[in-house]
Amino acid sequence: MLTPSQTRLLRWLGKFSKELVDSWDVPRELSLPGLSEALGVVRSALHSPLNALMEEGLVEFRLAHVIGGGSRRRNVYHLTEAGRIELANLPEQEKEEAPTRKSSLKGEPPGLSELKGREEILERLSQIKPISMTIVGIAGIGKTSLVRKLVEDLLKNKKSCRWVRANIYDDSSSLAARALDGQEAPEEPRAVANWLSEKCNEEVIIIDDLQDIHDRHLKGIIKMIQDLDKKGQQLILISRAPSPIEIAEVISIEEVSDDAAMEILGDDIDEQQRLNAVEHLGGHPLALHMWNPEQPLAGAHIRRFVEDTVLTQLPDELLPMLDGIAVLPVPVQAEILGGDDGMETLDEHALMRWSEGDLVELQHLVRNVRRESWSQEESEKVHAIAAQRWAEVSGQQARLLELHMRINGADENLQEHLELHGEGLILHDSAAMATLIDDACKRWPEADALRHLSVCIALDRGETSHAESEIKNMKNPPLELQARLSRQQGKVEEALTLVEQAMASISGLEKVKLQISEATRMIDDRLPDDEEMQGLEGVEEMIQEIAVKELQSDQRKKVLVALASLRHTIKLKMNDSEAATAIRKSLESTTSSEDPLIVDMKNREDIKFSGLICVESSNLLRALSLKLLSINNMNEEQRIDALQEVVLDEIISTRLGRRLAADLWTLRGIHQSADRLICWREAIHLYTAAECPAAAKALTLRMHSLLR
Repeated sequence: MLTPSQTRLLRWLGKFSKELVDSWDVPRELSLPGLSEALGVVRSALHSPLNALMEEGLVEFRLAHVIGGGSRRRNVYHLTEAGRIELANLPEQEKEEAPTRKSSLKGEPPGLSELKGREEILERLSQIKPISMTIVGIAGIGKTSLVRKLVEDLLKNKKSCRWVRANIYDDSSSLAARALDGQEAPEEPRAVANWLSEKCNEEVIIIDDLQDIHDRHLKGIIKMIQDLDKKGQQLILISRAPSPIEIAEVISIEEVSDDAAMEILGDDIDEQQRLNAVEHLGGHPLALHMWNPEQPLAGAHIRRFVEDTVLTQLPDELLPMLDGIAVLPVPVQAEILGGDDGMETLDEHALMRWSEGDLVELQHLVRNVRRESWSQEESEKVHAIAAQRWAEVSGQQARLLELHMRINGADENLQEHLELHGEGLILHDSAAMATLIDDACKRWPEADALRHLSVCIALDRGETSHAESEIKNMKNPPLELQARLSRQQGKVEEALTLVEQAMASISGLEKVKLQISEATRMIDDRLPDDEEMQGLEGVEEMIQEIAVKELQSDQRKKVLVALASLRHTIKLKMNDSEAATAIRKSLESTTSSEDPLIVDMKNREDIKFSGLICVESSNLLRALSLKLLSINNMNEEQRIDALQEVVLDEIISTRLGRRLAADLWTLRGIHQSADRLICWREAIHLYTAAECPAAAKALTLRMHSLLR
């Protein structure tokens, strides 16, 4: 007759297809660490029941590649045909009820684990209506596993859920986007809250690891959560205590009872050994999972147990790999970490935390203990070694991690690294760069170059309060930065004065660039459906006054092309087809009809004056601009489809990209009345960030008229 442990193993293995028996790649849940996590018992407690099942011919093991576990093969377990027959003969009432198909769990959910000793708290959580709460507790106590079990019960009751794990790089927009499987989300926290509330009205949103949110983005995320809570959105927040924000009832998760702790250790370990372990470790689930019968037990403090017992049991040669993972600010793909043997050993010791997509990191309790054991000098050394490691990995995510390591490793060549990679990283993930440069400014408070970059990132993101704070910390803030800040704050006259002062203090190409930038901004500072072209004549006069004679010949040519492009844009907006064509042909005579700029000008003329719709471009910004220009030539159905299919991605990280994105959200609001306020709130935020105060003001007035 099967023991309870053997029965649980049989049921778990029976969930997986028999085709996996011959598969090269198998899920981690079929390996010993995966079985341990799923069944909620320590690894050593599985040895005896697994061996017994194999002796009975019900289970077999083999070497296979575990998905996300490196290239080295590991032992995995499968039911035999006899095992499947035995499973089929188990009592029907013992089989678990599957969640209803009418509900779903999306986002970044963790795996489901069997819990011990949590029946009472689960019952309490299930009685909370509406489903909004804050779950707090120390690292490793089982907060995530407990909520995951609660979610499983919600799914069975036809309640869909979305799970997202916060990390140090997240802002409100990135959290919302991942919760909705990568859908494009607004940036402005209130718009994000409205957007999420519309998309997830009948669902429960779970936000895990709130304690990892960086101070740089904390206010925005708190604002988003508060607005969601006010709208009655069902929310479950999970955080180490104290949580940076609390909603509804706050439930503190404590250790499990001694009886439950004994269950976690399993019946196959000597009872006296289990009693000793529980006496020393209490009911801390992760600590119990990390213990094995061969380890000594000294001291009752969990952190001391991790430091003096768990980590000292690791081979010395494995500590550099452990430290390289301990400094990671976010989970990464297991394959990237390499060191298959070392990874397997760490996993066997229950030190690794896995999440959706084969992302892995150290268990937070272990990570925190290890980090706190270092002196400042040791921490910098570990980060410096990690920077060298990540420098060898390709991709923008690796560059972000390398930058993180360089900052925390006190790299003296940081500025050189930023000059090489900074612009690309801002385009890739401005939220992450905002946190990293904020950290750099705190480490080197006298470095004005870092402050300058911090201000630029904040202004590009429309975060005026942070930009203002950073400008105050600069010794001699550039007038242009002060002008940008004033403009975003709505102080248009003050901004104009600062720009004039800036122009008076510079000359040559530097002055011309600022003049062109101002002219471009003035042309763009209007709503996409605005047919009144006021002020364009003044911009033309401003362009005429730009002095190019003193520039070098190569500089002069580039500037003349830029000025011609501006004049062409003005003539298009003024519906002057003859003048626009004349400018294009004049420019074409100095280059060729195949030049991308000439092709772009011709496309714009055809869209504006000939009703052209379908225009392709390899340049993402140009492609979006052409699509928005052609909206007027489409019927209503085509317009809605065209506006929905746009993916902004990195486009939105430039000033021009933000202006185009603002136009996009404006047009979405015009043609999607149900989401109009959400769209226009985001558009106003983006117009402000793109320094288009007239457009932002006009759309604000239009939005307020709807609310009257």
